[in-house]
Amino acid sequence: MKLFLDISDKKIDLAVQLFESLSFVNRVHPIHVASVKMWEEVLQAAETVKLHKEGKVTLRSSKDV
Repeated sequence: MKLFLDISDKKIDLAVQLFESLSFVNRVHPIHVASVKMWEEVLQAAETVKLHKEGKVTLRSSKDV
């Protein structure tokens, strides 16, 4: 299972040490805010495509924008 936390830059070193010390944590990998925003946009796009396939939304062509 994956878990994303929003931790202040001032405390990130402490948080990484804490999580690495826990035996049940497999990997600690800090990511940048830009990566998180991109991931959220990808998830939103996937949800929009799903809704389109279900017939709940109509998509516009990029030529129409």
